[in-house]
This record gives sequence, structure tokens and C-alpha cells, in this order.
Amino acid sequence: MKRRFAKDGNRSVNPALGAGVAFVFLTVVLSYGIGYVRLVHAQSTSGFVTREARFDESVGGSKPTPIIPSSWRFIGVSNGEKINSNTLWFQDRNGNIYVVQGFTTYGKFILDETIYKIAAEK
Repeated sequence: MKRRFAKDGNRSVNPALGAGVAFVFLTVVLSYGIGYVRLVHAQSTSGFVTREARFDESVGGSKPTPIIPSSWRFIGVSNGEKINSNTLWFQDRNGNIYVVQGFTTYGKFILDETIYKIAAEK
């Protein structure tokens, strides 16, 4: 195989080889980046203890675990009217806003059993 040299004495680079190297380099970089995002997302709760939020069971017996519908989109949180209390704001697909109140005590988040609805205009 005969080597080609440019007029200045340096070897010329095959354009197809350069494109192939660039393609492999970009493929490796992008696949590493996507894999890293998946890895970080999969390990996001690593080291944490997950507990369910419950209704207030201090006065009565055991109550069912509260369930927020998966069709509701979380839109925000604000401070409640008392110390250690929060208001969680959700929105359904029709635009209705739902307000869920809760408070923190002894490292547990307790939900109020009443959900307030702000209806969207129809």
C-alpha cells in the first residue's frame, strides 16, 4: 500500500477514517452521558430510608394509607398556618387545584384527612 504525503511532507489523513473516528468518539461520549444520567436517577434514593406519609393516628386506631391519584401533578408546597406544617398543591388534568395539608412531628409527615378542591372554570 502506497502512503500519500502532502506537499509539506506530512502524511495526508483519509477523510473516511477521520469521520469514522469522530463517529466512534461521539457515540462513546453520548452513551456514557446517557448511562450516567440513568445511573444517577436509579441511585437517587440510595442511603435514604423511605417511609409512607400517614393520616393522624394519635387519637384513634389505624387508618388506611393516603393515596394521591397518579393523574394529579404536584405543583408546589407552601408553609402552613402553624409551625412544622405545610400545604401541598396538586392539579388534575382538568385544571382543578387540590390542597392537601400536613405537619411534621417526631420525624414523620402526617396528612390531614380533608382535601380542599379549587374548581377550574369550565
